[in-house]
Amino acid sequence: MVIAEFESRLKSGWRSEKQSLLARLRALEPPEFALLRDIWEYLRVSELMMLDTLNGRPENPDYVGKGCAKFGHFLYHLHHPHPQLKALIERDELARAAWSLAAHAAKPRSTIAPGFLESIKVVMAGWPIVDREGAIYGFNQYESLDPHWTQVLINLLIAMFHGRHSGATPCVKALIPGLNGKVRLGIVGSRGAGAYGSNGCAAVAVMKQLEAMNCDFLLYMGDAYCAGCGLPFISSHEMYSGGNGYIPHALGRDIFMQQGMTGCFALTFGKWIILGLDTSSNASAANLYMNGTLGEQQSAWLREYRQSLGGFDGKKILVLTQHEGLNFLGDSLTGLFNEVADAIGRAPDIWYWGHLHNGIAYSNASAAGKLGTRARCVGHSAIPYGFASGLMDASGRYPVASVDYFMQTPSPEGGMRVLNGFATLELGENGDITELFFEQGNATPVWRSVNGVRFA
Repeated sequence: MVIAEFESRLKSGWRSEKQSLLARLRALEPPEFALLRDIWEYLRVSELMMLDTLNGRPENPDYVGKGCAKFGHFLYHLHHPHPQLKALIERDELARAAWSLAAHAAKPRSTIAPGFLESIKVVMAGWPIVDREGAIYGFNQYESLDPHWTQVLINLLIAMFHGRHSGATPCVKALIPGLNGKVRLGIVGSRGAGAYGSNGCAAVAVMKQLEAMNCDFLLYMGDAYCAGCGLPFISSHEMYSGGNGYIPHALGRDIFMQQGMTGCFALTFGKWIILGLDTSSNASAANLYMNGTLGEQQSAWLREYRQSLGGFDGKKILVLTQHEGLNFLGDSLTGLFNEVADAIGRAPDIWYWGHLHNGIAYSNASAAGKLGTRARCVGHSAIPYGFASGLMDASGRYPVASVDYFMQTPSPEGGMRVLNGFATLELGENGDITELFFEQGNATPVWRSVNGVRFA
């Protein structure tokens, strides 16, 4: 997890652009702090949510949608920077300007006493703590309290005043089937992690395992890098730098030439229409891009595309997004679900997303399932996560009714981790589909569905 090396990665004219951006950051007036104040309020609530989680208190319903516990340490590190962050601020004037702006505008201050987070593993019982969604509250690399996550704030502030990249016109491509006349897709998400852990790098191991399966195409559900600069696809972490690494650098590579420099596309094969939608570019920085949206332009394109085909009747619609169409439990639709359904004229047949660092197959009893949508989360391809106890029913033996399966095999890495993994889909021209969930290191699928019917 590294801060974007802007000067070495961006265009040759970046030096003068950097000076202009520095001047912009330093000249901001209080009336321009409105968005910053929204961000700090989000972080204030996030801190309260984190403290509730660490102290084993139940979720406060008043906080839902107003913060995210995983960002709960940001305000603390804003005023008490960790050593690596201090070093970055000291050596890079742009990072220093952004951080000074953040510290000046941040109200209220953190309520956490100095030194508390540094000593928490000593005073907190059952450390590290895994919340109900499977997030690990520990200080190891990529865990929720890893202090390096706070570098997100620097990239976020710079991107706010440097501007976001918007993708090109959505591309439409026909998929070429494999030798068996079908199309096999590999699905990964949230694999923006470097080499970490004692047993090798999960991100690399998952990709090598997937490569051996000879999929025809690879689909990436976003979170390709952690703080904003690196390699691609559908995104929210990518937006912490305004897409300035994702679009010009990642999608600009030859390997993604067919995608046409856009994160929005339609792929066709027989009865199938696969819609890869960008739910991050138009999301709000005020909640750190946590709530996905299509935006007016992308919604209009979907309606136009639907009309150009004379409607989607007789078609199978597979939607791919970074953000989720259901809440964690699967018993409530998100605003994004309704936005997508409105744009395509009906609920999709299948929807895969990432975002949440977990692997979950929602059931026909979920809010989406009741509308005919088979919903899946594949956001577990590298980032460490733990057992999502919130998905178990009162007996503690079975998943809740809205969930058919979720990943739960302990990782040999230990530290309360669950194995990372991925999914594959095999599509037939007639609309048939076989879905498989795999765990890292296991060639046998741990979950299988054929045309919506689960097989052991």
